[in-house]
Amino acid sequence: MSTEEYANLRQQILSLEFERDELVQKIDELKKRKVELSGENQFNLQEYLQTCQLLQDHSNLPSVDMEKRLQLIKMFYPHMVISDVQQEAGILSFTLKFKYYLEFKVVVEFSQERVVNLDIAKSKHTIVSEMAEINKLIRLSCAKKDLSLFIYATNSYINLAKRRLKLWTQLFDSLVAEYNVNDISPALQNDRLAVFARFKNCQIVTISKGGKQFTVHWKLAFDSDDAEFVGEFQSKLECMFTDGETSVDLDDTFNVLVKVDGIAGAISHLLKNLLD
Repeated sequence: MSTEEYANLRQQILSLEFERDELVQKIDELKKRKVELSGENQFNLQEYLQTCQLLQDHSNLPSVDMEKRLQLIKMFYPHMVISDVQQEAGILSFTLKFKYYLEFKVVVEFSQERVVNLDIAKSKHTIVSEMAEINKLIRLSCAKKDLSLFIYATNSYINLAKRRLKLWTQLFDSLVAEYNVNDISPALQNDRLAVFARFKNCQIVTISKGGKQFTVHWKLAFDSDDAEFVGEFQSKLECMFTDGETSVDLDDTFNVLVKVDGIAGAISHLLKNLLD
């Protein structure tokens, strides 16, 4: 098999995996919608009792009893996959993976049931636009020997990154027929993998029409200098309107609209008033 054939095959596999993930997500959304419309009672006594038991076990476990702790972590963080778990005397190692985003090798060293060292190494597959923030998080978590902080913070980041990606792709789908969105060809609208690749690590969306340009910058960061930082990533939204040589900072206006109408609503409102 030639290099080109191998590359094409890999691309086809990636496309199929991505389409499968999208279908699974759509099925889950439709099931939730069906439950909402039917008014079905989703309370499951058996699952509830199992969860209560797991939480009770967790609260009574020593710090080195990691098997059930990892089970608990998996339950509360559905976007995160824990694999390659290996446990030796005083050492626990495993891989944390967020598909399409982040992957880490984690090694925890214990002594007398206390964490004495935490090492977190990025995989070569870890490429995100907020890499500087992720690097700061790794350094902070390792310095504090706080694995819980790292897990909570990375999941906080992923939740926001996925929310941003979903909004960008929805904007592209709804606006591409009328506006230029990040100079992406409308022909790519039906290529979901290509659209995903364009927006996955995208902080900035530029919408233009007739020489006028509307730009939204959505940053994700955490305040590492905050002594009470518990792992919550924050959004910072910036907005600018450009008409020829004139640029207007709309940060304050945009953020007020976001509080009232949400990000999508704020963008729609300003587009109607500025570009139409």
